[in-house]
Amino acid sequence: MWEVIDPDDDAYHSALQRLEQKHPAEFAEVFKRLKELCHLLNSGMSFREALSLKWVHHRYHFGMKSLAGGSRRGQATLRLYVFPDQKQQDMVVLGIGDKNTQAKDVKSAERILMEYLSDAPDGE
Repeated sequence: MWEVIDPDDDAYHSALQRLEQKHPAEFAEVFKRLKELCHLLNSGMSFREALSLKWVHHRYHFGMKSLAGGSRRGQATLRLYVFPDQKQQDMVVLGIGDKNTQAKDVKSAERILMEYLSDAPDGE
């Protein structure tokens, strides 16, 4: 059963607070999509099928994905960075950000992912 794992990272929690206050609708949307993705996977959708969802972006290193929120006109575009650990069926949240901080957010998410993978019992 797919479960969401939040990082123990101060920068992530700081970004959460900032973006929830600054972009509440987009913030709610991206977390709704996280919940929806886990529900679809738990309902039997293959991970390959999940990658075809238009709001799942998968062109990142190390298997990292992002879920887009707020793509309607006049909204900020948020990205929730995740790592789907298919072996453990964990959706590991790695970070969140908007277009203005995307490069920094990706690097931070990759750092958290490397920590997660190095702590994995079998080295993933």
